[in-house]
Amino acid sequence: MKIFGLFKENKVILINLMLVILVFGFFIFKIHKSKDKNLLDFRVYYYAYKAYEQGLNPYNLENLKKISNNEVQLIYVYPPFILNFFKIFTYFDFYRAFDIYLLIKFLLFIFLYVLWLNYFLKKESSIIFLFFVLLSFKNAIFADFATGNVSIFEQFFLWMGFYYFLEKKYKSFVFFILCASIFKITPIFFLVLLFFIDEKNRYKYFFSGIIILFTILALSYFFQTELFKNYIKNVLSIDERGDINSSLLPLLKDFFEMVGRKLKNDVFNNLAYIFYFIFAGIILFMSFNAGKKMQTLKTKIEYDTNKIILFLSIVVYAVISPRFKEYSYIIMLVPAFFIILRIDINLTKYLLLFIFILIKDAFIPDINIIYRKYLWPYYLYILSCITFGLYIYFINKLIKTRWQNENSISKS
Repeated sequence: MKIFGLFKENKVILINLMLVILVFGFFIFKIHKSKDKNLLDFRVYYYAYKAYEQGLNPYNLENLKKISNNEVQLIYVYPPFILNFFKIFTYFDFYRAFDIYLLIKFLLFIFLYVLWLNYFLKKESSIIFLFFVLLSFKNAIFADFATGNVSIFEQFFLWMGFYYFLEKKYKSFVFFILCASIFKITPIFFLVLLFFIDEKNRYKYFFSGIIILFTILALSYFFQTELFKNYIKNVLSIDERGDINSSLLPLLKDFFEMVGRKLKNDVFNNLAYIFYFIFAGIILFMSFNAGKKMQTLKTKIEYDTNKIILFLSIVVYAVISPRFKEYSYIIMLVPAFFIILRIDINLTKYLLLFIFILIKDAFIPDINIIYRKYLWPYYLYILSCITFGLYIYFINKLIKTRWQNENSISKS
């Protein structure tokens, strides 16, 4: 990739990268020094493969506790075929594997940071972006490192896919989206981007990606039926809400359960899923229309329309996902920063930057149960909704400006 050669031409970017390495190097050192308290997710992955290797059910928490001396406290929630991804780490004792895994995540993040800054943001406001990455979305990037989740691996595949999408190399785009999807399935959503390109094989690429993913899942079910059933059972058993899963469905569940308690009527508890599909449908409809409008602006505005459509799709993904953990918000760093910089009014721009980097609730007024139950626990989701609103506003403004320009030309 040519993007790495840009460091030779820009000392500010090089200093920026050095600061990132120093900050994250120090943070990783702290994680290394307190191994017993960190990388709880990695413990699950490591001992899940150990259990599988010994012929035990890796989806049974008691099995994981037994072979880890009670170090594992979380269930394993990834497809059976992903177990082999963690096999290489089990060649080492846990603490050596811990350090190797952490180092790999660190290197992948540095790669992503360079890619974000030099390719997707074109070195725009690099120092501000550094602080935005470190602080925004409640330290999402630090949450990923501390928990040891596979999110950075997922992000690597996704952003490589996005890179190839903008480079119009659609086979590579589909390949990397598939690589991301085998971890958590939902990233297959991004294949919808193929509907917004001028490419005769776009439907072929889209359905090929869908078929390949479901073929992999079907083969896993066929050859590892019991494990696959246990995987589905574990996924369906998850009911995380608030700070650790700040997303639409948990928010609606909490809201309607509160209404049900107030009115002493359990029927409200079942409304969450109905309203989830209604809201998700509205967001998708609005986004599809906005994306189609952006297509009409190609070659007629100063912005890369494919990039704006890509960033909008990322925001939509965050807004409608039924489960979106705190570290999942890493994917929002670039699109949120991109759109905030395009706000015309400087005061509004700086206010938005402050809102997005707010990591403590000390500055938010206490408004009783609404604050405690929704405003702060679902703050990350609120930020996603704000970002979505900014993109819709920005796209409509571009369309209006183009329409006004065409009218003035025709009148003259």
